[in-house]
Amino acid sequence: MDITDTQMRSLFNQGLTAAAMAESLGCSVSYIYGRLYNMGLKMRDRYANVTDADLNQHVSELHTQFPNCGVEVKYIYIYIYIYI
Repeated sequence: MDITDTQMRSLFNQGLTAAAMAESLGCSVSYIYGRLYNMGLKMRDRYANVTDADLNQHVSELHTQFPNCGVEVKYIYIYIYIYI
């Protein structure tokens, strides 16, 4: 197959699932996982490494600091805490 590392990395960085990447590139999901592995990329690495205790603490602080804040705003604060 003529799938470049650049194509693989681009789809990976866009956050596509392995199934979506495979459909987009016309190959199997196992091929995607193998190529990503060979490139040193893991789907699992895209997830945040925040412990439940840290997240619970942060949410508790949000409730204390902003008791009247809507749930959408709290989601934004949590997203920023985890990913930025």
